[in-house]
Amino acid sequence: TNIPQAWLTEPSDQWQIEIGPETIDGVSRCFGDRAAGTFVALIGSHGHLEIALNRGNAAERLSASVGMPVRVRKTQKKVETADFAERR
Repeated sequence: TNIPQAWLTEPSDQWQIEIGPETIDGVSRCFGDRAAGTFVALIGSHGHLEIALNRGNAAERLSASVGMPVRVRKTQKKVETADFAERR
């Protein structure tokens, strides 16, 4: 997206991201914070919000194109996240 990290000043678990039919609760630190096959929102290496599909292709699954709207909302609740990182 073109949404800079600086706009997301509240704790990462207090954001809800909507893109197409999908809603992502919270901004994760890394792909491993979410289960394989689920959508994840994170801050990319260029400092902007990115939408990804853990072990998949988010653009294909969402039929995304340039200019597709992304909505970011602050929530009042804390989003519960689980540790889905693989153990090796």
